Amino acid sequence: GPWSGGVTSTALRVLVTVTIEKWRKTRALVEELDLMIRQNSRKIPRKRLEQIRGFLNYVTRTYRWMSPYIKGLHLTIDEWRKDRDMDGYRKFVNEAAIKEAEKDMAAGREVDLDAFHVKEEVVGKEQKPPEFVEGKARLLSDVAALMKLTEGDTPAVQQCRVGELLVAYLMGDASGDGFGNGIWDSKGVEFEAGNWKEDLKHKSSNFRESNNLVTKVEALADEGKLKDRELFIFTDNTTFEGTFYKGHSKSSKEITELILRLRVIERKCGAIIHVFHISGTRMKMAGVDGLSRGDCLEGIMAGMNPWSTIPLNEDANKRTNGRVEEWIRSWWADEKGKPWCQVVPNGVQYESSKLEKLEPKDWFNLKEIKGHRLWIPPPAAMSTVMEVFGEDRIINPHLTHIFAIPRLMTNLWRKRLFRNADLKFYVTPGAPFWPRSMHEPLTVVVILPLAHVENYRGPWIAKDTPQAKQLGEKLDTQFKDPGEYGRAECHDLESSVFSVWEDEQRWSRDLLSQFLHEQVKFPPVSSGLLRGMLPGLRGLPISDPEDSGGRRGGGKRVRDGGD
Repeated sequence: GPWSGGVTSTALRVLVTVTIEKWRKTRALVEELDLMIRQNSRKIPRKRLEQIRGFLNYVTRTYRWMSPYIKGLHLTIDEWRKDRDMDGYRKFVNEAAIKEAEKDMAAGREVDLDAFHVKEEVVGKEQKPPEFVEGKARLLSDVAALMKLTEGDTPAVQQCRVGELLVAYLMGDASGDGFGNGIWDSKGVEFEAGNWKEDLKHKSSNFRESNNLVTKVEALADEGKLKDRELFIFTDNTTFEGTFYKGHSKSSKEITELILRLRVIERKCGAIIHVFHISGTRMKMAGVDGLSRGDCLEGIMAGMNPWSTIPLNEDANKRTNGRVEEWIRSWWADEKGKPWCQVVPNGVQYESSKLEKLEPKDWFNLKEIKGHRLWIPPPAAMSTVMEVFGEDRIINPHLTHIFAIPRLMTNLWRKRLFRNADLKFYVTPGAPFWPRSMHEPLTVVVILPLAHVENYRGPWIAKDTPQAKQLGEKLDTQFKDPGEYGRAECHDLESSVFSVWEDEQRWSRDLLSQFLHEQVKFPPVSSGLLRGMLPGLRGLPISDPEDSGGRRGGGKRVRDGGD
C-alpha cells in the first residue's frame, strides 16, 4: 500500500510506484509549468513555483530519473538573489580560478565549487523576494524533459532491485572515425565496432563517446534485454557521467538530449541504470579502447576475465596486499611510535589513541569499537558506509576518521564525504603503495574530531584553513608528478621492495604526520582566550561548560586562519 509517498510491491520483485491520483497531479503540475512558460516566461508567480517544487520533490523520492530535472525550478525560484548570474546559477568570486577548477573536473579530480561562490557578506543584505520571477533557460529544458518523462495515464513503475542475477556491464569508447563497445553479463561477452557516418565524424569527442553508449542502450532496450535489468555503464568521459546525474550540460545541448534519451529508457523499461567514470588506462586494459580502431583481439575480446577489469568489490588494501594501510599507519604515529592524538599530561588518555581498521562486520557494531576509525571499503559498499559513518560521526564526535577509497562510483560518496573532510587529496597511480596498475587515483580523506572532551586535547576543525588547503594541493601535485621531485614511478606492486618504497614515501609520511601533530597544539578554549581572539565578545557573557551537559568547548570550532 502507499507509504512515504510511494506504493511498494514485493510480490515477485521489489517495485515502487505512486497512486493514480498522485500521478495525475504530477502530470497536471508539469503541464501547468509548461503553460506558464508559454504564456509569459518572463513573469512567473514565484509562490506558485515553490508550491509545485514542493510536490515534485516529494515525487522524486519515488522516481530517481525525475530528480535531475528539478534543477530549473531551483534556479528560477532564486534567480532574483544578488549572488546569481543571468542563468540563475550562483556567481563565482574568481572566474579565472573557476576555469582552472573546471579543467581539474574534466581530468576527473574533485573540486569544491562552493569555495568559489560569492559569499552572502559580499552581496550584502538580501532583498525581499519578488512576486514574479523570470523563467531561466534550464527551467524551459527541464519542463520539456518532465513532459516526456511523465507521458501516459498509467503511473510509471520504478524497480528497486533486480530479482535475479540480471546485471549487465557496458563499456564503450570512440575515436575520430570509429566506435566500439563491449557488454557482458553472467552469460558471456558481446562486442561490436564500426565507423561513424560522415555527419558524426566532425562532432566533438564527448558527443561521439556519449552517442556510442546511448545508441547501444537504446538497441538493448528495443531487443527487450533491459526489462527488469540493472545496467552498469562505464566510460572515461567525465562529461557524460556528470550530465547523467545532473540532467544537464551547460556546455553541450546535444549531450543533454542524449542523457534524456537514456532516462526515458530507464523509465519505460523499469531498468536500473548507473553511469560510472573509469580511467582511460583501464579502458585500454579491457581492450575496449582498441575496438574503435578495429582492434578486436585485446583484453576481454581476447579471453580476459571481464569481471576482473572493474574491481568494484575490492578495497584498496586488498588490491595492494595491505600497502595502503601500512602507508596510513606510518603517518598516524611519529618515528617513535607515538600517535599524534595521544594525551599524557597526567598519564591519562581519552578512550584510545589507536587507529582501528574497520572490517565490514564492524560497520554495524561501531559502538563496540574503541579507537579512531580507518575506513578502507570497496567502492560498491560506499552507500552503506556513508550511512553508518554519518551516525557514528554524531554519536562519537571525538573520533578521527580516515578514508582511503579508489576513485570509482564516486556519485555514491564523494560529495558527502568531501563536505566533512578537513584534509583531502588524491594519490595518482604511480606511488609504491598505489602503482600505475591501479588505474584510478586513490582518494584519501582525513576527518578530524569535532569536540573537546575531558582529558582529551582534540584538534580544532581544520577544514578550509589555509594550512589544510595548501597541504592538500601539495600532496595532489607531488603524487601527480613524482618525476619532477626526483622520485621513481612504480608500475606494479612487484616493481618495488618494501625497504625501498618506505624511503620513497618518507616525504608524504613526514608532511601528514606533521599536520596531524600540529592539530593538538591548541588546548580547549578558555573564555579569556576566546575574548582575545574575538573582540566582538568583549563585555559579553560566555556560556559556562557546565551549562551544556558537561561538554567542554561547545560545538564546531575553527583554527586561526579558517572561516
